[in-house]
Amino acid sequence: MWRNIPVTWHSFGGWFFGHSMGNGHKNVELRTAQYRASFDPKTCLRFAKGLVQAKIQNSRTLIRRNWKQPERDQSVLDQLKGYAQRALRTSSLEELLGVEGAAAARYFGSLRGMLRDSGSKEALAFDFERRNRRPPTDPVNALLSFRYRGR
Repeated sequence: MWRNIPVTWHSFGGWFFGHSMGNGHKNVELRTAQYRASFDPKTCLRFAKGLVQAKIQNSRTLIRRNWKQPERDQSVLDQLKGYAQRALRTSSLEELLGVEGAAAARYFGSLRGMLRDSGSKEALAFDFERRNRRPPTDPVNALLSFRYRGR
């Protein structure tokens, strides 16, 4: 705030909450340039590529940090790394959405490995096959949907 750097707040699911800004200079030129850039397809694609790449890299990090099962499938981490690199090479928003969707499918396909085994003392008896919503069909998907709402 003292350095007049605006911060944008989002939920873990990516929902926009608001901005925090200091009382410094109201940079009209910057806001006008950002607004103008939002209509340029090349600028939008470049920005979206960075967001998708970061999302995939974070998914990979979550798997590495939170894996609970005895063995981790290294191919999932390798594939997510490949998807993150591929995101930067896409040439259209449609192609980028495809890469993002494929990476999300791999991530959610691995979510079971981040839950404790039902045979352990501390286990939660969650069963997870794949991500679904509207309405979620099992307890894990219900928790994910609730958490992604950011409340």
